[in-house]
Amino acid sequence: MTVGKQHEIARKLLAVLYNDWAHHQGISLNSLRNEEQWDKNDFDSVIGRLKDLGVIENGTSNSFRLTPDGVLHAEDNAFVPETEVKRHRELRTKALAFLADLYQKELQIVDGGVIMAQIMRTLSERFCLSRNQRGLSQGRS
Repeated sequence: MTVGKQHEIARKLLAVLYNDWAHHQGISLNSLRNEEQWDKNDFDSVIGRLKDLGVIENGTSNSFRLTPDGVLHAEDNAFVPETEVKRHRELRTKALAFLADLYQKELQIVDGGVIMAQIMRTLSERFCLSRNQRGLSQGRS
């Protein structure tokens, strides 16, 4: 397999996995492989390389998901639309600013441990997070 073909497969996989991450969806990568008519050995080789690089990891039920490094890699290399990148970076910035503020104002330490229930309740109220939702939704600012 040529290097160009490897890059084509990797770009497409990372874009699809980013979309899955962003929208809390899933897609069968085997279906994608069949749709794109990629050779199974080539596909498996690229999956192995992406795992070795730490940009994807095994998910559930023989699936894969982006790691935090994978999210940033997909964004930094323009594998996803700039509007989506901008939105997610703004959300991360807001979340980090909120957590820094929470740490400064409301963090309580009891017996050397942080009261996580208060933090999670505050985060849930602030960012409209549900227990089943991964990541941040567009919540209140």
